[in-house]
Amino acid sequence: MTTIPPPNIPLPAGATPADDEVRSWADYENEFRIVYGEKRVLCPEAAPETDQTIWVEPCAVQMADGTIQPRDPSKPPLHSGPSVSVQAHWENYLTAAEARQLARYIDAAAATDELWSDADMHTCQFD
Repeated sequence: MTTIPPPNIPLPAGATPADDEVRSWADYENEFRIVYGEKRVLCPEAAPETDQTIWVEPCAVQMADGTIQPRDPSKPPLHSGPSVSVQAHWENYLTAAEARQLARYIDAAAATDELWSDADMHTCQFD
């Protein structure tokens, strides 16, 4: 079986290297990889990361030609354009200071996603 080397494509600005760059491409047959920005954890000193940990992380799909896949409302967010992933369990009650910090983390992740997209292609209406 012949192993096809992954594309020699630089990460987009603001993306962090995968633990295994070859696998990050190979998982998707070298057609694309999912890239992530800085993962920001709220109160990381509190405990080891669990499903109760609150974190924010930007992500996008980078194609083998180096482009970032644009937003497509008909596809799930992870497979369509830059997006922000937020993990917060419903039982995580935040202080005002923690809520403001989480908002700053979300804003920073959104700024990274804007680096990766041509325009803000949101699919919902805002007030």
